[in-house]
Amino acid sequence: MTQTRVNDFRAIIPRRAMGYSLEKGGYVNCDYVSPTHPWSAGALVSSVKDLAKWDAALNGETLLTESAKRQMWSPTTLTDGSRSDYGFGWEVSTVRGHRVQQHGGGIPGFSTFILRLPDDKLSVIVLANRDDADAGRLARTIAGRFVPAVAPTEAKPIDDPDPKRTERLRAILSRVAEKGEADESEFTTEFWKFLHPDRLKEAPQMLGGKLSELTLIERHEEDGQDRLTYRAKFGENIVRVMVALTKDGKIAGIGFRPE
Repeated sequence: MTQTRVNDFRAIIPRRAMGYSLEKGGYVNCDYVSPTHPWSAGALVSSVKDLAKWDAALNGETLLTESAKRQMWSPTTLTDGSRSDYGFGWEVSTVRGHRVQQHGGGIPGFSTFILRLPDDKLSVIVLANRDDADAGRLARTIAGRFVPAVAPTEAKPIDDPDPKRTERLRAILSRVAEKGEADESEFTTEFWKFLHPDRLKEAPQMLGGKLSELTLIERHEEDGQDRLTYRAKFGENIVRVMVALTKDGKIAGIGFRPE
């Protein structure tokens, strides 16, 4: 890997991409973000070619043992017995029978995503220098050309068996999106520790506005929890909201994915 390094705005890096943000219908140079802010969450510059080398290395044992990779790509069991679909730095799941290992990232001006389908021997890497780009959806769309089962699907409303539950979640999400606040009693102990206080405070900026729509599009039970997926609109942003609820109705996890 010859094009990967810790980011340094003072360094002259050939073919360094500029990052852009959309404002009032036009693009502008993104706001400055010190590399010390993302720090261990990223703070790297790289290229698709270098990341392809990294991905290929993960298929062997040059970097990591098979045992380490099994741990990295296995769901985590939390102390309350519930499961988190997050390994050691990777989101892990199964989409219509296909194992998925993935992660996204982004700072002002940039949006990135890597999607691995290990059983299908396919990896897709997307690096975009626009922070409004949905790198995750681009990756899934490209992957779907080769493995149709993982392609994004259009969100279609389904019958909501518990409208009161949805209204309760709407109230919680509205408060989170508008004020960066929530009631601890609505969450499991473990997820509250993950959420409070930093991630809650960041929510209004991340979600981008007031919640105006919340429509149930998918539901199933997994590991003793109700898993609900909603199509939501925060300001002008359309996102999918994934919620995991324990049997007593506490929120054990919330995930957001641009649509």
